[in-house]
Amino acid sequence: MFAIGDYVVYGTSGVYLIEDCRIMDFDRISIKDRKEYFVLKPLRENISLAYVPLDAAEQRLRPVTDKEILLSSMEALKGKKIRWVDDRKRRTQIFRTILSEKNSGKMMTLLSCLYRKQSQLHADGKKLSFADSDVITQAEGCVGSEIAFTLSIPYNDAVTMLREALKPE
Repeated sequence: MFAIGDYVVYGTSGVYLIEDCRIMDFDRISIKDRKEYFVLKPLRENISLAYVPLDAAEQRLRPVTDKEILLSSMEALKGKKIRWVDDRKRRTQIFRTILSEKNSGKMMTLLSCLYRKQSQLHADGKKLSFADSDVITQAEGCVGSEIAFTLSIPYNDAVTMLREALKPE
């Protein structure tokens, strides 16, 4: 279980500090519907506080990956390729599933695939679709935030490091 003072990864938003635990009533309909919530403070700027019910914390939060695992995951992905799915609907479904699993290693594999496709399209004077670009933004936000926290470096430096580590050859 998680506790106040723990650093966690929340969805694809990145790393948060569990700042407080309090009883809240978001629907304001019935006092019986009040629940205990973790109050999450984001480590990145321009992201709002988040509130996660205690009874859903195990599904929505995960511990921050340690430094050795993150670095070895980036190293292991060099040169690893996954097949691009041409069917847009199927690809979107696969990407959303990977993002929902909140696994930094799988998100890095996904980013590697997207960076490679982005590079191929760029060579032809084309761009990724909006949906594919949005997946990059979400995955970079989550993994970049985790790298920044774990290595104690600025977020932008972490994203640059991630892009360099996973850039197509």
